[in-house]
Amino acid sequence: MKFLAVMASVALLAAGTTSCSSDNNDGTPGGAAELPIPESIVDGVRVRSNGLTEYTYDQLTGAPLTAKYQGMPFVFNYADTRAKTTGKQLSSIVMSSGQEGVTYNACNFAFNSKGYLTSMTESLNYGKQAITMHFTISYSSDRVTRIKYVADGYEGAEAYFDYKWDGKNLKSIDMTDNSGKAETNIYEYDYVDAPNNKYNIWTYDMTGMLSGGGHYALLFFADLGYLGLPSQALPTIYSYTSKSAKNYLIGYETDNSGRVTAIYRYDESGAQYNPTYYNYTKL
Repeated sequence: MKFLAVMASVALLAAGTTSCSSDNNDGTPGGAAELPIPESIVDGVRVRSNGLTEYTYDQLTGAPLTAKYQGMPFVFNYADTRAKTTGKQLSSIVMSSGQEGVTYNACNFAFNSKGYLTSMTESLNYGKQAITMHFTISYSSDRVTRIKYVADGYEGAEAYFDYKWDGKNLKSIDMTDNSGKAETNIYEYDYVDAPNNKYNIWTYDMTGMLSGGGHYALLFFADLGYLGLPSQALPTIYSYTSKSAKNYLIGYETDNSGRVTAIYRYDESGAQYNPTYYNYTKL
């Protein structure tokens, strides 16, 4: 079975906690990583909700406290030791409630000097299936170029999300599963009459493959500004190619300050689907 297919089945999870090792390459105690405020944040404006996920923050430090993805609750856990920036050292992100025997835990985080995530470990358990994945994230000019993960217990199981940029705008993402026969799914973006992405938001259209594979922590980190700079403009055309191509048009509403307040999507027939609405907080 293709590794991505195995992972997708395990991603049908509800909640729980698992343990993570303390092997963190940032040298902080207990595997906790100092959580900075990433340089992608503009004027202290953070996403409060985006139609899929709702976030809460520590109003004094700006550290994220909880994320609720489509009703599923996640908690950001912090070590007692104070860090230099948010005052928090992030130790894990776990689902906080759900059905017995189903767990999710992300831990062993490391960030670069600009506050962008460079590595983490993710554990998913569903019944008798369990997968632990080790991620590394690469950047060029503050923009992500590759997300790679290797899975424990699956020989040769590794996968890549390769991000390609046209200047400062995201051009495509190639998703490749190298377990068995290589398989690539391609996401492509165009920017006809595209609005400016003033507050550096990663829209779901640019990160949907992360939640689709159960990579919830990575999805949260993108929303929270820890996955580098997104496109300078917001994509207005989104295409997905696997066994067949699907194309979507994307429209935006913005407020007087240039913040995106709503995103509308249309398929090739012109039918609207899955609108999302954004709210923000300033910390």
